[in-house]
Amino acid sequence: MRLPSSRLFAVLSLGLLLPVGCGKFFVDPNGVGGTSTCSTNCIYIANSGTDDVAAFAATNPLSVVSSVNASFGEIPTAMAVSPNNAYLYVASASGAEISLFNIQDGGSLGTETPEVTAITPYALAVDTTSTYLLAAGLAVSSSCTSGLQVGLYVYTIGTDGAITNTSVTPAGGPCGSTTAGYPLGIAVSPSDGYIFVAAGTNGIVGYTFSGGVATPEAYLSCTVGGTGCALTGDTSVSGVVVDPNSAYVFASATGSPDGGVAQFGIPVTTAPALTLKGAIQDLGGAFAAITTSSSYVYATALNTGQVYGFSYTSGGLTALSGSPYSPSVGSSGTVGIAATSGFVFTINSDSGGNLQEFTVGSGGVLNAIGTGSTSSGTYAPVALAVTQ
Repeated sequence: MRLPSSRLFAVLSLGLLLPVGCGKFFVDPNGVGGTSTCSTNCIYIANSGTDDVAAFAATNPLSVVSSVNASFGEIPTAMAVSPNNAYLYVASASGAEISLFNIQDGGSLGTETPEVTAITPYALAVDTTSTYLLAAGLAVSSSCTSGLQVGLYVYTIGTDGAITNTSVTPAGGPCGSTTAGYPLGIAVSPSDGYIFVAAGTNGIVGYTFSGGVATPEAYLSCTVGGTGCALTGDTSVSGVVVDPNSAYVFASATGSPDGGVAQFGIPVTTAPALTLKGAIQDLGGAFAAITTSSSYVYATALNTGQVYGFSYTSGGLTALSGSPYSPSVGSSGTVGIAATSGFVFTINSDSGGNLQEFTVGSGGVLNAIGTGSTSSGTYAPVALAVTQ
C-alpha cells in the first residue's frame, strides 16, 4: 500500500530508537567543533523537506560528520540502528519503504538501498542480536472500517544488512488510520522477549517475541478507556521504552486527563493488562517521545523543548532534582528524544539549532550545552537515532 505523500505523516510519526555503537574517527568539514571521534557516540537525524539524514558526533560541542547529508529520497518517518553498529534503517510511511544505509568507518553513511514494503512503516527497532528489524505500521485489513489495522512486520537481517520479510502480525491489532491510532513508537525489551508499540489513541499494543515471531498479547497491552491500565479520555500514547531489566515499560502520552509519563510493571505471566506503578506524572504539556539512560527516564515536551527527568522504583516515578531542564535555545515542536552514554539529545521543528544537546550529570541531572543545525532550506527533523 502506498499512501499519498504528506509532510504531516512525517511530522507526526516519531519512534523511539534504540542506542548502539559505531565508528572511529572523522574530521568535521563544517568547522563545528573541529575534529572529533565517533568512538563514543554518533547521532543520526532524518529531515523532512530535504528528505535526507544528517550525522553528528556526540562531543562537547557537537561535531558534524559530513558536510553533505545522506539523501533518502522519500519523506522519512523513523530510524533504527543495528546494535552491531553496521546499519542504519530509515522508514517512509508515505513511500511504504524501508531503506538501508551502511555505517562506514567514522560514522558517515554509504549509498541508500531502498526496500519496498507491504506495510506503511511509522516506527522501527532492531532486536539486541541485530537479527531482526521490527517495523510497526498500518496494514490493509478488511476487518476494519478504515481498511487499516495496526500491524507489526518482522524482517530477518542478512549478513549484508538486507532485510527479508519473516512475518506480519496484524491479526489481533487494533484498527487505525493515517490520522489517529497509528504507531508513533516501538520498543524491544533488552531481554528480546517483549515488543511494545505506542499506538496513539489505541494506547499500547504489546507482543511476546520469540524466534522471529511476534504474538499480540492482551495482557501486555493497554487500551485507552479499557480496564486495568489507567489510560482514559482522549489520551494518545506517543512513545514507549523498556527499562534495562525488562521489568517496566514507560509511556509518554498527550491529551487529557492522563497525558504525561506513566510507568507500568510488565507481568511475568498472563495477568490482565499492564499494572500502573505509582501515579501518572501529569506534567502539563504535550510529550513527543521518551527514552532511558541507565536508571533514569526522560521525556521531552512538545511545546517548550524542556526535558523532564525521573528516577524509578517498583513504587513509581520520582522527579529528578531541577527537572524540567530547559534547552540552550527555547524551542517549539520538539518531536524526538534519545539518550546515550553521558548525553541526552532532542530534535525540534524550529529552524536553526534544532538539535539540542544535554550532558547527564550526577543523579541524572541534565545540563544544556549546545545546539546543532541538521539541514538547510525548508526542513523539519522528524526522527533521530543515537549510538553508544
